[in-house]
Amino acid sequence: MLHLLEQYEYESIRDVPDAREASNVHFDRLARLRRGDRKIALTGANGSAAGCPPGLINLPGGGMAQTHRGPACPTPACADIIGFNTLNVANFPVAGGGVGVVTNTPGIVVGSGNASAYKPAALFYEGRDNANALANVVCLLSDVQISGVQQLVDNANTAGITSAVFALTNEPLPVGWDEFTDRGQKQLTMIFSNVLAAVVTLEMFGVLWGSRIP
Repeated sequence: MLHLLEQYEYESIRDVPDAREASNVHFDRLARLRRGDRKIALTGANGSAAGCPPGLINLPGGGMAQTHRGPACPTPACADIIGFNTLNVANFPVAGGGVGVVTNTPGIVVGSGNASAYKPAALFYEGRDNANALANVVCLLSDVQISGVQQLVDNANTAGITSAVFALTNEPLPVGWDEFTDRGQKQLTMIFSNVLAAVVTLEMFGVLWGSRIP
């Protein structure tokens, strides 16, 4: 007989509803196997990854509850998120110098929050016009440094990375940057550029996906 449940899934069966759920998981995987779907083992009961047993937590009022991800589950490299923006930051917004003129912003410093350090894996950013109800505007990512080390392959004005790339991919950009901390020169510093008319006053918003380092 073909067994498509993990051992922990068999062990979690305690009553008839559990048995029905396990049966549904088994036959769902069997159907996908017959279709030639190689991802049959990616999703188990309760949406957990196969081989990653759910964890248990103590409830405030007593008793225990099952969590989605147990301690045996490895944390994805993009599970921890840090956001940043320039609202209420000194020297922002930044007016443009004219269409096609590269006007660099002051450095935007991002720390590791409540983690000892942070390893970024992906980045999203966008420019917004403070003078026009924060409407989306094109801008460039011009310079990225951690501990004084340049993280971009080229930080020349002509090599700025346009924010329009997200309109084409609709996905964050994977990055291979170094880890950074919340203190001193080891923070992440980014410089963006306004390439629009003087009346466009640039504010920056962004998100980093990565891994917190305890």
